[in-house]
Amino acid sequence: MIHEELPKLTDFPYGLIAITASKTPKMASILHFCGYMHPPTEEDIKTLELELDIDEEFGLVGRINKDVFVVVAPKDIVERCTANVENHAVKIH
Repeated sequence: MIHEELPKLTDFPYGLIAITASKTPKMASILHFCGYMHPPTEEDIKTLELELDIDEEFGLVGRINKDVFVVVAPKDIVERCTANVENHAVKIH
């Protein structure tokens, strides 16, 4: 059996972030980061919104598209979110 090596968190070149609503973009807080190997699509955004809105583990139930929004992460944010993490394998779903 051939085992494909799973990507490391630091390998993701794209991402989505869940941020708090703010009239000043620089004041928004990043509440969640999700890395992608491909540019995120509208379907990826909708899927993450649903997951964050129904899974109590994230602490965002009922807040999605009210005061928390999922957006494509700019490259510098992706780099910051992946730069200081342990380089461990991640589950791909």
